[in-house]
Amino acid sequence: MNKALAGFASLAALFGSPAAAQELTAQEVAPAIRYALPLMLEGVRNSCAPVLDSSGYLAKNGSRLDAKFSQGSDAYWPDAKQALMAFGGEEMGADAAMFTAMPDEVLQPFVNTMLVQLIAKEITTDSCADVERGMELLDPLPAENIAEIVGFIVEMDQREKNAKQSQGDRTRK
Repeated sequence: MNKALAGFASLAALFGSPAAAQELTAQEVAPAIRYALPLMLEGVRNSCAPVLDSSGYLAKNGSRLDAKFSQGSDAYWPDAKQALMAFGGEEMGADAAMFTAMPDEVLQPFVNTMLVQLIAKEITTDSCADVERGMELLDPLPAENIAEIVGFIVEMDQREKNAKQSQGDRTRK
């Protein structure tokens, strides 16, 4: 994926990982992405603030984008939680039961912090200008459409991985 979409790609990678206990559909990923959009923006800002122009797009529009992405995002928490548990259940092993048993008021802030840190870690400072440009291009879309696009990208990526894996399996036989 193009590094211009690094912030979105980081979110998509969460749900498109081959380590997922099950493959998630675009319909399962999109609500989780919609929930995570304000967290993605926070991660981008954390990584990129030192290198982006103080008069650039995010500097001028970051607060408005945050409001746009945050408005209504909490309504997507149940679906985000379900997708994250489906994704991470196998990877978390015995810890999965602990996370599943946590009340939302404890789990949600933990997940939020984890997502912000993951995204901030994935975005390198040399990709910040590209990420900013990608956000500028996507900004006119409603947050729900952005989430649907990322869900679609994840689904297409999974199809490609499955096709390559099937091809590799046939080659090895």
